[in-house]
Amino acid sequence: MEEAKKNDPIKKAIEMASEYNFSPDDIKKIQADALSEVNEAFDFAETQPWPNPEDALEEVYVNYPRELLI
Repeated sequence: MEEAKKNDPIKKAIEMASEYNFSPDDIKKIQADALSEVNEAFDFAETQPWPNPEDALEEVYVNYPRELLI
């Protein structure tokens, strides 16, 4: 687990941004914008209806005609 923490892509991105002279305020702004975008997407997803169970396997790999699946 410790090895995985060393390879955390978010931590690495922040370190790299600092190396490219992004200020701490720039980094905080990017993080806030990303969080806002994720929250907006989550809020949108929560308002959408659940898919029909029969559509669960649609476009997963190949769309076979339903009569072949029965």
